[in-house]
Amino acid sequence: MNLTNAARFPLSEHIMRTHYSGGESFDNNVEGYSVTAVRRAYAFDESFTGKGVKLAIISALDNVGAEQNLNVFCSEFGLNTPAFSVHYPEGMAENTSRRWLVESSLDTQWAHVFAPDAEILLVFAKDARVDSLLYAAQYAQKNLSADVICMCFGTEESSADETLSSFMEDGGIFVASSGDVGGYVSFPSTSPNCVSVGGTSLFLSSSDKRIIEVAWELGGGGQSDIFEIPPYQGRFFNIYGITDGKRGTPDVSMMANYNPGVPVYVSQRGGWTKAGGTSLSAACFSGVCACIKERFPDITTSRDVLSFLYGKAGTDGYEFPQYNFHDITIGRSGDNYAGKGWDLATGLGSPVISRILT
Repeated sequence: MNLTNAARFPLSEHIMRTHYSGGESFDNNVEGYSVTAVRRAYAFDESFTGKGVKLAIISALDNVGAEQNLNVFCSEFGLNTPAFSVHYPEGMAENTSRRWLVESSLDTQWAHVFAPDAEILLVFAKDARVDSLLYAAQYAQKNLSADVICMCFGTEESSADETLSSFMEDGGIFVASSGDVGGYVSFPSTSPNCVSVGGTSLFLSSSDKRIIEVAWELGGGGQSDIFEIPPYQGRFFNIYGITDGKRGTPDVSMMANYNPGVPVYVSQRGGWTKAGGTSLSAACFSGVCACIKERFPDITTSRDVLSFLYGKAGTDGYEFPQYNFHDITIGRSGDNYAGKGWDLATGLGSPVISRILT
């Protein structure tokens, strides 16, 4: 299907907001948790690297230095440079912005950390409107045959969201950040056809040993006003009551707190910066999804991977003890408190990747 002459989504005045935090100062200091430390914290399995998987990063405006930034990042942390291409479904934008420069750099670099052999497709919308970014996501799905589509942005829900996100049912694993306002829901992560990724604060020792992980106070999450509870959540006997029968977010979480954050390289802004936010957690988990796709080729849609993830947590409820996820029971995001089992602060918790891939 060629989308060049396809009907566009209905024009929307809503603007998608980037979901990263930090990234304000730029210098030559590489600060924040290292690639090795973050991989170790989530038990990264080097047996699976996203090989053969196409991972699309959806962003807005432009970043002509994105590939150079990724290469510098790879050189700093001893990573291979992946197959990489940039796409403009509706042509290049006339300008860019600091926030989208940092966003696209963060997303490509940290998705690559968890899927070092996946092919990266960086797809730019011409502006940050809802319809433009969803069009870019659909272009990645239909024209580029992307296996995983990463969307680190969001906006408030609207009555049109079911129609706007219906194309996600047609294939591809869509991953979306839950937002950086504590306890508020964010579309497209509320779509039942998206893996919603929330945020945590990860604490490591001076020798990079995992100490504890707690809910990040600024992480988005909650029950949707638009979408009904999907089957993969509905079969968990406790989730229905928590969400009043609605779609609950997030599904999973990873580190998002920008203190200490992670290093990101943005040449156009002067070099290294430190960033976090649910953009970081969603980018990392999109890399994890690429590894899931490599390990289990029959998983082809968001609902497939969501059924797989909830199945790993239990059959009809969260199983204890839990081996496949770090169950996060401390902290809160807004008025959503973390607790034993699935919750509106961190979902299933954070992944133990080596166990999920077995």
